[in-house]
Amino acid sequence: TPAPAAVDAARIPAGFVFNISTDGVNVRRQNFSFLTINQSFWSTVDASFRGLTIGGAPDPRVAVTNTGRAGTAQGSIIWTPDKYPAITTIMPVTRWAEAQFIIAEARIATGDLAGAAAAINAVRATRTGLPVYSATGQTAAQVLAEVIEDRRRELVLEGHRLGTMRRLGLPFLPAAGVAYPGGGGVYGDQNCMPLPDAERINNPNISG
Repeated sequence: TPAPAAVDAARIPAGFVFNISTDGVNVRRQNFSFLTINQSFWSTVDASFRGLTIGGAPDPRVAVTNTGRAGTAQGSIIWTPDKYPAITTIMPVTRWAEAQFIIAEARIATGDLAGAAAAINAVRATRTGLPVYSATGQTAAQVLAEVIEDRRRELVLEGHRLGTMRRLGLPFLPAAGVAYPGGGGVYGDQNCMPLPDAERINNPNISG
């Protein structure tokens, strides 16, 4: 439930961030988003994260660049995120903004929509040019939708999206059964990642 998590989230000081250190030589410590998108061309920024605006202007939280370059997947074009411009760009594991979204969800659950809007705006205030959000005249469902949207934009490429989708039961796009753009199969319904080989091999309590 949101309430216990919000108690812990409220203890996170403004500006807090815990980063992963990176290394340009050690592949395991390179910025994986840059490696797979900008360098190896294995993946691209999804269409749902391109051309996003807020208040009628481009949203700086999800700035992307169309390189025009073909990706390794048939028919794909590489769009790169401006967020990670180098193989050594630091990646956050968790930060204050995430805590504010947890608080916002908890406030919605108690009917405090104005308080939820305040948490949203606290995060927006750390960026330049983002409009103030008002919950006046909004339903709880509408404010929650705003939290979800702001969360996916603010925390893009920080490893939170899958967990949010599973926790809130959000639909996956493309949906299961939709054909791959380049052919050769369809999207499945798996919504979790397999255990790492290191865990599977070294943990004697895992079987099957």
